[in-house]
Amino acid sequence: MAATLDNLAKLELLKKEIFQEAEAASQQTVGDAENKKNQLIEEGKKKVEQEFKEELSKKRQDVEKETMRKMAAINLEASMKKLRSKAALMQQAVDDAKRELESIRRGENYPDYLKALILEAVLELKEEDIEVYIDARDEKVITKDFLSSIEIILTFTYSLVVKLEIANERITTAGGVVIRARNKNVLCNNTFEERMNLFDGTFRQLIAQELFK
Repeated sequence: MAATLDNLAKLELLKKEIFQEAEAASQQTVGDAENKKNQLIEEGKKKVEQEFKEELSKKRQDVEKETMRKMAAINLEASMKKLRSKAALMQQAVDDAKRELESIRRGENYPDYLKALILEAVLELKEEDIEVYIDARDEKVITKDFLSSIEIILTFTYSLVVKLEIANERITTAGGVVIRARNKNVLCNNTFEERMNLFDGTFRQLIAQELFK
């Protein structure tokens, strides 16, 4: 009987130890699971924060790029507008100069301009028999007597004997003349338009230098 009680006590003690070990193992497992859970949560938080930071950084970069693009577009448009305004001013200056040339015909000094243009053209051609092509509006100015006065200047000033005659054909010009060596395909265009075209590049360059300072 005493042996049986002793065996029961040992069994009870063994059971108790088993329960204690099981409890300890259970608590360890729960603790490990809790730690694992906390670790996963922490890692998840860090991952979310990192992804948020990366996304925020990307959005900031996108915003900065878009802002820079818009600013570049605004600056380009401003520059183009400035260039267009200056180009318009340049063209206006050229047009004003052309109108000023056209107004010369109405001035009292126009005959002197014509005489100078004819002399210049004749000296350039260096031919003896020359036709002078004129605008119909200049018929009252460029007459036979007018050309004779130029022949005299050529003879006594430049020692050139030149015959000048008014061509039958008429030209249309804001002013000036075209002269051609008779029976030769040699001519000199000394109209206002031609001189303006020759001077146009230099004139525009001078205007540009003033406008684009």
